[in-house]
Amino acid sequence: AELFPDPRTRCWYSFFQWMDGDSSGKISYLELQDMIRNELRMSSGDVTDDQLQAIWCSMDEDKSGLITGGEFGHFMRKGASIHEADKSEPLKNVLQRSKLEVAAERRAERMRHEGQKMEEANAAKADKQERAATMRATAHQALEQTGEQVRARNCTVADEMRKARDERWHRHLQKKPPPSASAEEQERVSVLLNRRVAQLFPDKGKNKWYCFFQWMDDDSSGKISYAELEDMVRNELRLAPSILTEQQLRAIWHALDEDKSGLITAGEFGHFMRKGEHVHARTDPSRAMVLQQARDSEGMKRREDKVEALRTYREMTSEDMVSKRERAQQAYDALWGLASPGKTPWRITRVSPTSCC
Repeated sequence: AELFPDPRTRCWYSFFQWMDGDSSGKISYLELQDMIRNELRMSSGDVTDDQLQAIWCSMDEDKSGLITGGEFGHFMRKGASIHEADKSEPLKNVLQRSKLEVAAERRAERMRHEGQKMEEANAAKADKQERAATMRATAHQALEQTGEQVRARNCTVADEMRKARDERWHRHLQKKPPPSASAEEQERVSVLLNRRVAQLFPDKGKNKWYCFFQWMDDDSSGKISYAELEDMVRNELRLAPSILTEQQLRAIWHALDEDKSGLITAGEFGHFMRKGEHVHARTDPSRAMVLQQARDSEGMKRREDKVEALRTYREMTSEDMVSKRERAQQAYDALWGLASPGKTPWRITRVSPTSCC
């Protein structure tokens, strides 16, 4: 009815001739399938392949693999009643409805096509983003690995250069070793260093020298070289040659390096720094000590006030108790006639026992 909207030209035989592409008077299963899927545009949701094969088997009565015009007409007459409702409808309305249905079908097809294109575009975009994220992660990992390799190589080269520098310095110092610094000179330099260290580490307690040693130990080896000591003294502590000469610094180093290894351990440096640690002793009380002393004096005063108040209360209570006891004794003596004659008996409002007898 959709292919032949004109009721005057609509018949099953015209439909059969349309399917019969080779004009053989018979149609095959492929011709029927092509007509239903492509011309009538009936998808698998409308008529499945199993249903189409079952319909073909029911029409092919002689099992010849081809359907004649008679077999197809017998099948089509079963649904011919649908055309009876269209006989009374005007041709203009039929054509208009057919156009609307075709337009709606085309719109639906276009929307399905656009939906498929959008899904494909979204899938391609997601795949592209995933590949880009994978590439970024791979590049970041490769960059990190390269950075770690470069850092490790640089650390190795730096260690080798530092070791070679220390060896050169040690050989240079051993060529003309200066005389070891005296005990007084060591104490003077230790005091000088401790004062500068106290300015660098004001809140490190008694182990300021160890923090100083760790700061000088750039490679965290637990030992310092002459180059590290000189760099710290000149650049960090800012002790100019006019304050501590190069000869004095070498003499101190020669005195500290007891095993002549060219390196000073933490123990050797700590033994030297303890000679001037008395500069860290406080000469004036700190703010915390002043506050503690004020709190202690205030507490002492409060305790003294409490003791005095308690003593006064006890005295008043004792006097009051003595007075009450005296009055009670006088009342007792007056009641039983035990009071002395020279004294006026104490009057009471109670009735005496003798008056009741």
